[in-house]
Amino acid sequence: HTSGSLFAGLVDSIVGQSITVMAAAVVSARIASHFHPGIELDGRIFWPFPQPRDLAEADVSRLRRTGLTWKRAEALVAAGQAALDGRLSEPAGESSDELRAMLRRLPLVGPWTAESALLWGIGDCDAFPMGDVALLRAARRAYGEPEMTMKELEARSSAWTGHRGWASRLLW
Repeated sequence: HTSGSLFAGLVDSIVGQSITVMAAAVVSARIASHFHPGIELDGRIFWPFPQPRDLAEADVSRLRRTGLTWKRAEALVAAGQAALDGRLSEPAGESSDELRAMLRRLPLVGPWTAESALLWGIGDCDAFPMGDVALLRAARRAYGEPEMTMKELEARSSAWTGHRGWASRLLW
């Protein structure tokens, strides 16, 4: 499963920073509902994902009302602007390291957000969002090591290099 684009993965990753998956889904639906009236199907309303132009031109205070922090709302606007002006482009033969570097140059995109964007946006097979608490909990459970630390998980993940994205998904 992927979001289908690096842009969508980045937006989802920014929204999902430091909140639960369920909370992120609620905020994402609120954001999408600001840009489209939605499509009703079997009594449920579905909203298409915002386009780069939607976010690039969005009012930060309006985005803030969806449940985002100011910084995250600003980061979504910056992501939309970057997608429009070419600083954020969809993969066209670049290496994962080049894509990571491109993502890291954007506001509020640290290692976790870049790795998450690669993993959930385009399914990069070696993306590994180190520092993810849910991933650590899953690894503790899978390995029967309730005291495993982030540092120990990071060391263990080096054996998975090339396949850390798959390992992350299996652990979750």
